[in-house]
Amino acid sequence: MLLAIDLGSTCFKAAIYDDQLKVLGTGTYYLSYLCRDEAVELAVEEVNTGFKKIIAEAIQNAGIRNDEISGIGITSQAQTFTITDGNGQWVIPFVSWEDTRPKTECTEFAATPEFADFLEHVSFTNPSPQLQLCQVKRVSNAGIIKPDSQLIP
Repeated sequence: MLLAIDLGSTCFKAAIYDDQLKVLGTGTYYLSYLCRDEAVELAVEEVNTGFKKIIAEAIQNAGIRNDEISGIGITSQAQTFTITDGNGQWVIPFVSWEDTRPKTECTEFAATPEFADFLEHVSFTNPSPQLQLCQVKRVSNAGIIKPDSQLIP
């Protein structure tokens, strides 16, 4: 059995497939974002709840046991991420790829010669505040990232 997980922007989905790729069971969890001005975030608890729910629901609907799953595939939301501290504790909510706050950081990157080369290797044709690179710069400028921080996509 295979477990496929899609951590999309509108909802999280999971499906259990048999060895003939027939869907045996699914699970869905619609997301509630924290939105204010240009900020678009997901509470860590929302992500954890949704993730656990879709997996449990798919397994239950498929009528299988956890140990029958032999493989897992995961897709996720483009540029979405959070930061943890050195103890693995969440420092900020997940910052959605739809968040447009780092306009200043985007302008700073666009002014550097290295950024022009960067754009040749990514799917953005123009500098965008939605680039994770700009988002991380914004969080770093705010003093949130420490030497022992980890970025979690």
